Amino acid sequence: MPKKINFYTISFEDFNGKIVPDSIADFMHSITSLMDNNIEDVKKEISKRKIRCFSIVDDYKSLNQFVLPFGKLKNNNSYREDDTSKKLSIVDYDIYDVNLLYYDQQQNIMFLTQDKNGPSFKQIEMYLNQFVDKSDRKRISINPVYKTDDIEKIKQAKRISKMILKFDFSRSTSEFINRRINAMDTRNSLSKSLRNTISGVRDADTQNLTIQ
Repeated sequence: MPKKINFYTISFEDFNGKIVPDSIADFMHSITSLMDNNIEDVKKEISKRKIRCFSIVDDYKSLNQFVLPFGKLKNNNSYREDDTSKKLSIVDYDIYDVNLLYYDQQQNIMFLTQDKNGPSFKQIEMYLNQFVDKSDRKRISINPVYKTDDIEKIKQAKRISKMILKFDFSRSTSEFINRRINAMDTRNSLSKSLRNTISGVRDADTQNLTIQ
């Protein structure tokens, strides 16, 4: 599993680039439901490579968060050990290089794991658009979220006069933050103070926290 991920925005837009407020989550679920009738319906050829999605991993349906694997079919032969573990035999079934797409509809953000052999975000965008009805005059658009130059300027600064930390405790992120708080190593004073502060805000049932 690749350790690197990149963040993206994903949305429907019309042919003039204007956002269309249709549900990405419903669209993704409708694609995977095609597998109930015929697996071949989700296999497409994109840039001369066979690409498909797999079943959605969805533990938070009420929050519209899910993970959707996308695979690119390996072109060369793959091998496995035989029963004696002394010889190799050719694998006689399809093998895919996979990238995992995570989507959070509440925050309207997605991220994608970065296995260079798996499908890229552009290939996934082209794949998804194969399922969009052209008569609807809209398309799926996936755009990378780039970091700004500000962080590079901060790294080069001779001194830092102020630091602002902002936390979002909305439903889609609170469970993630709480797990990290509980696992936090509080042997140094900064981590201990941060954990105590965030825990206090969590107990107060507030949505946001800004530390300056």
